[in-house]
Amino acid sequence: MLTLALGPPVYWNMAVNLARSIRRWHSVADLPVYIATDSTLSVPPDLTGVHVIKLRPNELGVGFETKLHLDRLAPAPRTLFIDSDCLVYESLDLTFDLLKGRPVATIGGTIDKGEWFGDVALLCQRLGVPAIPVFNGGIYYIERGETATRLYNRAREMAPHYDEMGLVRLRGQPNEELLMASAMAQHGLSALKDDGTITSDPQSCPGPMSSNILSGRRTLLNPAPPSPLHCARYPFENVSPAIVHFLDDHTHRTPYRTDVARLKMAALKIPDWLGNLIARVTVEWPGRSQILAKKIFRPLYHRIFGMRNIPRSERLP
Repeated sequence: MLTLALGPPVYWNMAVNLARSIRRWHSVADLPVYIATDSTLSVPPDLTGVHVIKLRPNELGVGFETKLHLDRLAPAPRTLFIDSDCLVYESLDLTFDLLKGRPVATIGGTIDKGEWFGDVALLCQRLGVPAIPVFNGGIYYIERGETATRLYNRAREMAPHYDEMGLVRLRGQPNEELLMASAMAQHGLSALKDDGTITSDPQSCPGPMSSNILSGRRTLLNPAPPSPLHCARYPFENVSPAIVHFLDDHTHRTPYRTDVARLKMAALKIPDWLGNLIARVTVEWPGRSQILAKKIFRPLYHRIFGMRNIPRSERLP
């Protein structure tokens, strides 16, 4: 298993959380964990056996561009890359079984028109393909070999021409997803159909999330129409994925913070029942109380003080 922790310290901290969640289900011998990083921070004592791949700042590009070099970083014949802002809630054996035999794999669907960081139909025409895979780049699977090397070489070749291809940037940077999707389409590869088994996220399932990483319990809900929370692009109402991707500010929200606290208690060898209690009392309950208070008093706050400025993301360099 491989993850990246580049730039601000928050990425290293999230990578440590991810590694702890994997160790909950896999031993050191069962599934080696690698963190590719430019950080000078040390691996916590409870994560002995986690391997660090040292990189210089911007050695493999800036922002999302780094993911175009996963084939070069892949430490094993079969490598699962997971974004650092994810947590793993069960053994990944089934995930590896489902992805086996694919030179490069993502989780998603297929798209031939509409908008996805640009005009998809126009992009397909320029690429000479009928459709491209559509997916979230939080998960990549790579089997070392000629096909994977050619595909990644092709994605890297297209990177300097990102704007010429009519693609829209993400946070001011080329989005590797479009380049990987283009290269996959040109090599006849599609995404593994997303059924919520391998991964999902709180944006696709914006309903209340219930989880306990110590027991592996996790339920993400996409409320059915006509709920205003319904995510129309996501076809499922209730999923329990192996990997939950806490996109954007969801790492600041109660479900993630509570499960991270549980993992920290486990790292200190605190019994699960006690660690769970401590996490609920110190993180979950105060967090839920704060959310309730905001819902009640936010209109009054805005009337008196106006709208607050959006704080700068700690993920930005």
